[in-house]
Amino acid sequence: MGYSMEIQRIYPRMAIEGGEITIFADDWPVDRFLDLSIWFGEARALIRMLRRHACRVRIPANARSPIQIRLGDDVLAEYPIVLGERILSDIHAVNNPAVDRLGYVYTTVSGTRDEVPEVSVYRIAPDGTAESYITAVRNATSLALDANDTLYISSRFEGCVYRVIGPDQLEVYAEDLGTPFGLTFNPQGHLFVGNREGKVYKISPEREVSIFAELPESPIAYHLALDPDGNLFVAVPHLTWDTIYMIDTLGNVIPFYSGFGRPHGIAFDQHGNLYVSQGRYQNSGIYRFDTQGHIEHIVAGPPTVGLAFQGEEYLWINTPNALYRMPLPADFFRLNRKSDDPAD
Repeated sequence: MGYSMEIQRIYPRMAIEGGEITIFADDWPVDRFLDLSIWFGEARALIRMLRRHACRVRIPANARSPIQIRLGDDVLAEYPIVLGERILSDIHAVNNPAVDRLGYVYTTVSGTRDEVPEVSVYRIAPDGTAESYITAVRNATSLALDANDTLYISSRFEGCVYRVIGPDQLEVYAEDLGTPFGLTFNPQGHLFVGNREGKVYKISPEREVSIFAELPESPIAYHLALDPDGNLFVAVPHLTWDTIYMIDTLGNVIPFYSGFGRPHGIAFDQHGNLYVSQGRYQNSGIYRFDTQGHIEHIVAGPPTVGLAFQGEEYLWINTPNALYRMPLPADFFRLNRKSDDPAD
């Protein structure tokens, strides 16, 4: 007896290699699982779970759209998926990439404390070409761009923040910052610097350093982002508990959410929605909080450490060892809160 099936949807509908998605249909041939295979172009996926109404698979390397369901040599169904493209490999990222207004993207090769990588920061041109941009920063950690698209780099080893004057041209912008991890500018030109030893610094345009807020220490990282109202959000991954805090414009600290394992890089879109990189293996990737507090898993991936938007065209994603470019669907910012993923 022949099979036919219709895929209803996938969740999440966006992914990068190593992520896991669930494919929903009402008639998976579970009784013939040995003959079942799922393909992304020429790459076969690993089936992680199979039920009559759903199948969970891991995205293989070199995946291409559409998804194709096969039973033996027969193609049962096809379905499109939005896949991110790996642009750069063999990096060591620990936070968000940065994207300037000309479309250049920056990402770090951080290295361990005693390691001196040949490249500290790569710059990727709009055509996808990568070049060595900065080589002299030990443990390049976090990146930020000011209103003039000048790049700033923190070094958690050296305890300082550098301002980039040009390719391989640096000056020390601020120092004696403990273990600086996380950078972001507000519209008034103040630079916020997270110190994972338990402080958030505020540096004025005149380079005056003050303590803006104090938070619990983290042995892992601090990650910073500002919402459209000027509130500072800080992700503080820990060993046993993980919290995202909101710090209002007066410096009052308010716990925002404690449901992630290893929340790393965070960012806001222009509509005020918060995006979080999930660094724990289970259900890892990118999550979104809308302005009403609803949570949605929007990009399946391996553990991720950072993200940045390039307008409404691309989402750039850092894993610890690779940089991906994700095209954004036309309806990406029209939120879909429905989640039927049995693993969520």
